[in-house]
Amino acid sequence: MNKKTLLTLVGLLAINGSMLAQSFTMSRSNITVAQAMAELKQKTGYAFLYESSDLNTTRRVNVNAKNLNEAVSQIVKGQNVDYDIQGHNIVISKK
Repeated sequence: MNKKTLLTLVGLLAINGSMLAQSFTMSRSNITVAQAMAELKQKTGYAFLYESSDLNTTRRVNVNAKNLNEAVSQIVKGQNVDYDIQGHNIVISKK
């Protein structure tokens, strides 16, 4: 196998791994934000970074999502925050 083929294969595997981490299903009702974040981290490997004063983690939410963005949007919905995905971190900040 030559270098070009090997690099292409490695690149495709990296892209595929990234897509798999973002594509999943999560369907939970009446769970706390903290529980939802823990489950999302377990399923995807993405960690949440936030100031405790910015996010109410005891708030109850319903999550019915098929990808990472849907899940995070539903987890933080109704709270005055934005989120940004940076690497394998979900950074939550006050609006």
